[in-house]
Amino acid sequence: MKKQKPPVPESVRPPLINGLDHFRTGKVCQLFHLPDENLLFKLFSDCASVHDIPLPFTVPKKGMTLNLIDYWWRAQMPWVPHDVVAIGRGIDRYLPDALQGNLEYHLRGRIIRKHTPLLVELIYRWLLTGTGLTQYNELGGWICGQKMPHGLKEWDELNPSAATPTTKSQHGHDEPMLLEECMKRFGREVITLTHPLFELARRIAREKGIAIADTKFELGMSEKREIILIDEVLTPDTSRFIRWEDILEARRTGKKPPSFDKQPVRDYVSQRLGVGPKTALTPDAVATVQIHQYPSELIQQTTVRYEEITKILIGVSGEKYAVSLQ
Repeated sequence: MKKQKPPVPESVRPPLINGLDHFRTGKVCQLFHLPDENLLFKLFSDCASVHDIPLPFTVPKKGMTLNLIDYWWRAQMPWVPHDVVAIGRGIDRYLPDALQGNLEYHLRGRIIRKHTPLLVELIYRWLLTGTGLTQYNELGGWICGQKMPHGLKEWDELNPSAATPTTKSQHGHDEPMLLEECMKRFGREVITLTHPLFELARRIAREKGIAIADTKFELGMSEKREIILIDEVLTPDTSRFIRWEDILEARRTGKKPPSFDKQPVRDYVSQRLGVGPKTALTPDAVATVQIHQYPSELIQQTTVRYEEITKILIGVSGEKYAVSLQ
């Protein structure tokens, strides 16, 4: 029997909610049943993970950031079918009386429609870096079965941006998938729906001085058999947000540009603990990451990055944006 991915450590696992039946707990969120059997209450936590291993600490305000940035992006593309029904104070009409008016729920929670996730992750790359760069170098310029221009270096642009899907593994690391295989298994619609969204997001972010090097979309099948956008959309956990000026500096100097996400933690785990994106999820590797004592400065630095990208994209703090949501 295959082992499941490592669970969230008990020390940081968020408590259950009295008055709602628990459905499932993931790496960064919890799901609860609601009186309406077609809906679920999704609550983002401050938990974090790197390389598919949940960390033994929380990142303050991370859950709020993911919840609100995701919703802000969805508001920029209102024609796209998705799973979110309500957010902010609007969730109260779906919750039992005793749970209404809870500020933390308004900041970190949402009501979603039930759906069946498609077992694919639609990753789009505009700037060549990360695992895309690794594939490019190792496979002679090929990424997910697509031949890219010769002689590209890290942070060079892919024009047009490339769809580079991966599997959505329930056990180990996700693996690259040929684009042709992805469309054969899931239909061309998964690309025609998501690729324009990435292009739109790139333009919006660029106007704010931000480059989206790459991002990940996830899709599901609604109960009406419609393909919909699910999970997180263009958050710091699913996207590489970098100031455009830092990209230009990286091209000139070769220095790695800072990104608005948990990259400092990824780098720390890879460099200090020797656990990287290709490390097998063995008990020893998981224990190495989960028993380590992390410096408080690292956690604080990560929180600051999440707060900064919220203000850059939305224009106000997460708390102020949440107040505006009905």
